[in-house]
Parts: sequence; structure tokens; C-alpha cells
Amino acid sequence: MLDQLDQLSGAYCTPSHLKGLIKAALLVPAPEGSPGTIDNQAATYKTAEDTTRSAGMDLMHVVSSALPTAWRGAAAETAGQALGSVAFQGMSIISGFAGGHKALTTWAGKLREAQKRDGDGRKQLNEANDLVKSLPPANPRFGPLRPQGLMQALGQAKSGCRDMLTAANLAHDAADDAIKALKQSALAARARQITAPGVDPLSAVSLAYTGDGAATGTDPGILSPTAMARASQQLATMSPADRAAFEKLVADAQSPQEAAYLWKALGAGYNISQLAAFDQVIHPFGNDLPWLTKHLNPEVHNNNTTPGSMNQKVLSYDGVELAPEEPGANVRFYLYGQGNYNDCVAASTVVAKLSADPVQMLGVTTGQGPAAVAGDAVGNDSLGAVHNRLQNLYLHNYDVGQTADGVAHPNTTNGIAAKGQAALDGSLLSPATGSTYQIQSLDDPAARQAALPGIQAAASAGKPVPVDVYGQEQVVDRSIPHHRPEMYSQRVNHQMVIVGAHDDKLEIYNPWGYTQWVTTQQFVDGQLGALTSADGSPDGGLPNPYEVQVPK
Repeated sequence: MLDQLDQLSGAYCTPSHLKGLIKAALLVPAPEGSPGTIDNQAATYKTAEDTTRSAGMDLMHVVSSALPTAWRGAAAETAGQALGSVAFQGMSIISGFAGGHKALTTWAGKLREAQKRDGDGRKQLNEANDLVKSLPPANPRFGPLRPQGLMQALGQAKSGCRDMLTAANLAHDAADDAIKALKQSALAARARQITAPGVDPLSAVSLAYTGDGAATGTDPGILSPTAMARASQQLATMSPADRAAFEKLVADAQSPQEAAYLWKALGAGYNISQLAAFDQVIHPFGNDLPWLTKHLNPEVHNNNTTPGSMNQKVLSYDGVELAPEEPGANVRFYLYGQGNYNDCVAASTVVAKLSADPVQMLGVTTGQGPAAVAGDAVGNDSLGAVHNRLQNLYLHNYDVGQTADGVAHPNTTNGIAAKGQAALDGSLLSPATGSTYQIQSLDDPAARQAALPGIQAAASAGKPVPVDVYGQEQVVDRSIPHHRPEMYSQRVNHQMVIVGAHDDKLEIYNPWGYTQWVTTQQFVDGQLGALTSADGSPDGGLPNPYEVQVPK
């Protein structure tokens, strides 16, 4: 409608034509909804937040105080752990209610503003319509000349349409923002993901809110929502004998952390015999939290949600970030980096797998368990041994991907194409997420914006999303003897993985060995260069996302 009014500026404008356009514009519905009703619901969230906070303070007092003398030994330890988990749940619920209150209050305010702006626009349109009606009949003597009053009405109609359009966009965006915020707040209710038969509410809470010291604000426990849901599904389909065997492993665990890692392994797709073999290795250390964290959690997630290359989180092992390319070499790379190979697809997908699979991670750090990785001596958990096994795992999957692509391997000059990527998604990510992965093109900002909700939902639930980016680099060709080197620009592709989402930010793992947060707007605008550029510029490096593999 606004476009048609703009076109009238350079064409013959008749009162009847303008009145028709104004009438059509006024038929567009005003932004719907009651800000007052939304405010009332926000107040309900605020009341719930305050009530939960009061109860949480009482619970924290109990947790921080000595238990009655009747509770001693293992019973006291179990009771303390249970209280700690319930207290953690309480804090998460408070955060969820606070987020809901903020989301609804913001929505109500923006909807109120949109409805006022829409009303102002309609008022201008009605005034323009009245002005057109008051104009004297056209005088044939002046031909196409337009009376001044008609041009005034046209300008007023345009202004009114702009206000209505602004109001419609504001109301739409406010509703979308509220939905995203409420979904994020709902993630606080983690225990609801555990739906397996025979799991009592207290056990569900303990599993859902047990951390290992490497937890983050966006994922406060060992188990992601996807891991809990997957483990529940696996347990529900087990035979009675296998379920009883798994429940005994969990019951015999020395700590809630050991139990949570067993559940995480179950969610990653392992059967009961593999789970028993996994627990045989970790059970002697079941009450040794630093050992469990060091050997089972690569600490992919970073709770610093400030975007920018200065806030990169380098993945480390036992506090060490760097490792040599090979024994005795002077060249060093970040430990979890792909090193001097074009295996970014394999490396990024492997690390995404390790973040969801403690059995495979144990195979990397110790060479033990049902997913042991070949390399140094079994049981050797030194930095060098871990680095060698990790690189072996990268290169093994590099070969798997190139085989699927039909490429003779090892071919260190080529990467992995679509068939190889699909093969790695199927063998590494699908067992841990329960989802198949599909390629989705990101050809332009509109396509990226459309893909964003699915990416955010997947990453928030603990399902990694591989993302392919590209950029231009300068190449120097010295292949022609006795000639000056030729310089030209060529496209370079690279794969990374989106591993987290929080508010309007995405956390991306770069297989050069680190994770970093970017804004969703940078993703939409093709400004991811800070992850790969030398100077941290969002427009440098390889800034353009052109494809994602989304779990379905």
C-alpha cells in the first residue's frame, strides 16, 4: 500500500484513487492483543519468582547448615547431595520465572507502543480522507494539475501508512522475541526431560541438575536436555533384564556425577554391555570429581556470552591448551585444533560428538572402554597421548568422509564434501542426538533468518549444528619459472559447529581449537569473520555462512 502511495508522487493523482487507497489501508487489522492481560500474566510470573525465591532461601539455609545428628555417613552424604540438587533446581526455576516476567513485561510494553503508533497512523489516514472529501471538484481547465490540498492529503496518507507499518513490524517482532525468551526460560525445567519408567522425582532432579564443575549458565548440568530425553527413550525400550542391570549400575555409582555420566552414555546410544564396560573404567574414580571432569568432559561450552575474538574459549586438557604437531616438533597447535590438515569437517564433527559422548571421550583420554581410540599405551592419559589419540580420531574420520565422497585417501589437499559430511553426521552425531541431519542452504540474509529458530532450538537442546562458512584469500603462484609471482583471490571453505545458543547469541566451535560467541545478527548478516580472521574483524577471515546441517 505504501509503495502504491509512493508511486502516486510521480503520476496523476485523483481524489477517487487516493480515497480508494486510504480505504484499503484502513482495512488492514490493527495489532491484536491486550497489553493489560499480558501485564497481568507477567505479574503472575513475578509472584511465582518471589515465592520460589523465598522457598529457595530456606532450602539454601538447610543445605548450608549441618544436618541433624541422626544423619551420618553415607546417608548424610546422600541427603546433602539431594538437597543440593533440589536447591540448584530452585535457583534455575527462579531464573526461569524471572526470564518469563521480563519477556512478558517487555512484550506488553512494545505491544502498547505498537497499538498507539497504529492508532496515530489511522488518525492521519482518516484526516487525509476527510481532506480529500473537502476538496472542490476538479476543474477541466487545469488538466492534470493537482490542487495543493490533494498533495497535502497524499503526504498525510503516506505518513499514516508508515506509522501503521512500523507498528505492525514492532508488534510482530515483539511477539517473536517473547516466544524466544519464554522458550529459553522453559529450559530451566530440566527434570521434565527425564520420563523413563521407574525414575522417582528426586532422582530425576538429581540427574538433571548435577554438574561437574565445568557447567555453564546455558547448560548447568552434565546432561543436556537432549541427553536426558534420549536416555529416557533408551531406558523405556530396554528389556527388563537390561533395565535392571542399568539401574544397578546407577544405584552403585559412588556419586551423582558418576550416575549422570552413565545416563549421558546411555543417551549417546550405547547398549548395556558397553555401559558396564564404560563404568568398569570410571567406577574406581566415581567419587573423584576432578578425574571425571578431566577424562569425560572436553568443556566445549563457554559461559562467557560476550561476543568477539577477545573472548575465545580455548579447549584444554588438564589446564593445558597447546600440543606439538608431532613428537619433538617445534610447531604447536591448540590441543583440540585440527593441526596441519584440511580435515576441518572431521575435526569439528568429532569434537561435537565428544561433547555429547563420555564413552568416546574416555577412549580419547585413556585409550580404554568400548570406544577406545588407538594410539599410545592403554591407560596413558598424558597430554601427548591424548593429543595423539585425538588426531588419530580426526584422521580416521577424515578417511571415512573421503571414502564416502569417493575420493582416494588419504588426500590431505582436499576436504570432505556433501556425501562425506552426511556419512559423519550419521555415524557421529545421529547416535548421540537421535536426529537425522539435513543440509539447509544459507544463500542470503533472508535464508539465514529463516533457519535461525531451528538452529537455536537445536543448539539449546544440546544438538550440535555444523555450519559451513567461506571467504576469499590471496594466493601467490610461483609455479612458472623466470616469471614474477602471480597473485589471485580464491574462495576458501571451512566448517565449524554451533554448540550453544543463549538469548540473541550463538556459541560456535572452530576446529582450530576454540569456541566463541557471536550475535544472531552477525550470523544473519554474514559477519562471522572474528572466528577465523587474524585481527578479529567480523568482516575478515571467512565470514559468510552458506550452509548448515540441521538435526530433524
